[in-house]
Amino acid sequence: MSHLPTSKYAALKTAINADANFASLVAISDWPAIVNALNLQFLPSYWVLRTDVSRSDIYFNTSIDGTTWSFTIYKGQSVPEQGAWSEIFSDGRANFALANVTAAISAIFGAANANTVHCKAIGKRTATYGEKIFASGAGTQANPSTMSFEGNLDSEDVRRAMLS
Repeated sequence: MSHLPTSKYAALKTAINADANFASLVAISDWPAIVNALNLQFLPSYWVLRTDVSRSDIYFNTSIDGTTWSFTIYKGQSVPEQGAWSEIFSDGRANFALANVTAAISAIFGAANANTVHCKAIGKRTATYGEKIFASGAGTQANPSTMSFEGNLDSEDVRRAMLS
């Protein structure tokens, strides 16, 4: 089912038309082939901030940078800091694309603290070609972008955009 907002159709159409790799597919209206390419990871890697980070992601995963969570550091935080940490995840997941969330993590643990570094590493991922179209920022591992659309596109998204 299509989920790309109609306000994004023009940008999608422009990006597809600007990519010479899609020219022959556009000519025959092969929307499924185009959408398959758009849903692949963008190469070279284009980094974006995650919008759905869980505590278990942070606690139990090793980041792409090789960092891990330290419960010893967490245990050393004050009760108000531990409470603030819990509030970040009050809905079960945190949106690391929100500047106030990443600022809060730095305030709770300290900017150069190992847990801050780990959280920021877990809070990013690589984007698909389609997601990159709707992202803004540097897109580097050190400075990930934010997305205005997240997820896979479908053939109906592409069809509607190309016919708009």
